[in-house]
Amino acid sequence: MQKRKSSGVIDKKLKTNMMYNMAYQVLTILLPIVLSPYLARVLGADGIGEYNYTFTIASYFSLFCILGIRTYGNRECAIKRENRNALSTTFWSIYIVQLVSSVITVVVYIIYIYAIAHEYQKLLIIQGIYILSVVLDITWLFYGLEQFKKIVIRNIIVKLGILLTVLTFVKTSDDVWIYCLCMALSALFSQIAIWPFALKYVDKVTIHKQDIRLHLCPVLSLFIPVIGVSIYSGIDKLMIGQMIDMQSVGFYSNAEGLVKLPYGIVTAITAVMLPRLSLLISRKEFKKNREYVHSTMKLNMAIALPICFGLAAIAPELVPWYYTEEFIKCISLIQMLVVIILFLAWTEVLQSHYLIPMRMDKVLMKAAIIAAVFNVAANFVMIPRLGVEGAVWGTILTEGIVMIYKTFHARKSICLFQAFKELVPYFILSVFMFLLVRLIGFNMGVTGMLTTFIQVAAGAVMYGAGVLILHLIGR
Repeated sequence: MQKRKSSGVIDKKLKTNMMYNMAYQVLTILLPIVLSPYLARVLGADGIGEYNYTFTIASYFSLFCILGIRTYGNRECAIKRENRNALSTTFWSIYIVQLVSSVITVVVYIIYIYAIAHEYQKLLIIQGIYILSVVLDITWLFYGLEQFKKIVIRNIIVKLGILLTVLTFVKTSDDVWIYCLCMALSALFSQIAIWPFALKYVDKVTIHKQDIRLHLCPVLSLFIPVIGVSIYSGIDKLMIGQMIDMQSVGFYSNAEGLVKLPYGIVTAITAVMLPRLSLLISRKEFKKNREYVHSTMKLNMAIALPICFGLAAIAPELVPWYYTEEFIKCISLIQMLVVIILFLAWTEVLQSHYLIPMRMDKVLMKAAIIAAVFNVAANFVMIPRLGVEGAVWGTILTEGIVMIYKTFHARKSICLFQAFKELVPYFILSVFMFLLVRLIGFNMGVTGMLTTFIQVAAGAVMYGAGVLILHLIGR
């Protein structure tokens, strides 16, 4: 038997995986930083709105291809990874479920395009390529095996390819379809490229009907929270497009995109931890799991707090030069939306470190249903009265409710009083950082790249110095 590695502290492999995933998330942030202002100037609010509107529709269909397999497959492959034959059987059984559901979904999507969709039909056909990429998505296998290096290298190459092709071929507001094609093809090629590596970890095995049936109910139970989250995170754009106009979709999409950009750094940590914690809980090492929850929560929130306050502080000086004056509406939307960074960072830890490894799928399912129903109802009430701000309020309230619900059910995994107590210094530092950044923006009185750079640098130095002092005092 192989000797188990100690899981009491973050070991070398976890640190390496975190570094790979963090590096990719930094690139994920840098790419839109380069592309977003370019697209804002070339495609305009209407073009960005059309792309996001059609992509949201395609992404809803893609959910029925992958079901709840990204989470379920990750967890099951993590548990079975020490037995190659069991891993192979598990992988192919789960993928057959994915393949069957994908074939059905693609047929339905084709019917939808030609029988129901009359607007933006050309873009929807191109977005079908993205759906095909989801059919081939097996990244859940590599996450379960903690093989992040291959995924990260592949994604870095794809992201750089996107940057090059978009800057080369997207030149006017009529090139929305070209931008759509670049994004869809990059997604497809990235999935094709990972398959040769997968065959090094799994063998060809005989799959029986009972092997497939074993995974059906768990996959479907995890699909409900996935689709629920997708409904309340994507329905805003569809409802804004139907109830207001495509320009408003562009405003909302750019504001939401900027807010969620740095959030990838937070999720990079939890994505790495999920397979390890699933393995720990399968071994009934609950004390070590609780230690991980506390340490990761502190790290996540220590990152999320300055991102939240910092983004709100730089928005007035950032938006006019970054997105152009056409997107000035995004300033207030960004300053409202930043609070969801805190909600998402908190719930991400509880979900990936406790609820999913503990197989509390019913909690995730109920949370998703509550969120989806509440968000749709809130949008129907608030968008006609408040416009695009109504959709923002619906998102904030929904994420807040989800956070409270999941915290209640994961309360055994974390001492709330201790967690809040440990976060108070980081909150205070973030508030002072916000005040400093706003003071710089007010005194400079000019919107531009230099102003934003000085604001970000000053805020980072102040917060970083504060954290260093806290660390030295804590020692």
